[in-house]
Amino acid sequence: MFGLGRFPVFPGTIGSLFALALCMPFAFIECPCAWVVPAALLVVSVAAGFPAVNRVLATSESSDPKWVVVDEVAGQSLALLISPASWKWYLAALLLFRFFDILKPFPINRLEKLKGATGVFADDLAAGTISGLILIIAPRVL
Repeated sequence: MFGLGRFPVFPGTIGSLFALALCMPFAFIECPCAWVVPAALLVVSVAAGFPAVNRVLATSESSDPKWVVVDEVAGQSLALLISPASWKWYLAALLLFRFFDILKPFPINRLEKLKGATGVFADDLAAGTISGLILIIAPRVL
């Protein structure tokens, strides 16, 4: 992701902030087409990232190198795609996604044990899904 994973601290959060930065302008104007940017970012990050991650894993000793952040971009994009398109909800999506991605509660922790790029992406996509679903339900409950 353009070297974002090489950031010396919190590379996963930097990857998530990258996704947020690309999507946030559309949330500020509350454009009905706001879903297009996170959807496109999700598709591109998974389609390009999956084979790239498999190549990295073939030469890496780690099953999920910390400098690989394309999975965070994919998971954050999914959370933004599912959540209501408003800057407040997008910030909540960032916080929830990072919470679930870092703590990896069940069943997210099981998904990261899958082999190859599937495991690298599965936990982040699950964290994004859970975050987005919480933000769909929250406005109806609050």
